[in-house]
Amino acid sequence: WEVSYYTSLNCENSKHGAVTAIGENLQYGFVANNHLKFGTKILVDGNLKVVKDRGSNRYFGTSNAIDVFVPRLDRESDYKYYKRVNNMGRHYQEGYIIIEE
Repeated sequence: WEVSYYTSLNCENSKHGAVTAIGENLQYGFVANNHLKFGTKILVDGNLKVVKDRGSNRYFGTSNAIDVFVPRLDRESDYKYYKRVNNMGRHYQEGYIIIEE
C-alpha cells in the first residue's frame, strides 16, 4: 500500500470539516481510499484500518493508496499538528484487505 497521512484541519478536508465522506466524525483507524467500498477493512503494518473517507483523485488514482487519519494530540496547536502529521511522509507498507464472510 502507498500510505500517506492527514489531519482534521480544514486545509486538508472538504468544506464540511473534520467529517468523512459519509458524514461520520473523523477518528483513529479511519482511512481514505477512492476505489474500495466504505467499510472495507485493511490490515496495514499490523494495524486494522477501515475505509470511511475519500480523497483527492490527484493522490488516490490507484486502488492501493490510502490516506490514514491521524488524531490531534492533547493541546497541540494547528501548526504543530500539521507539521507532525505531514512529516510522517508518504511510503509503502505491506497490507491486506480483510475479507469477512
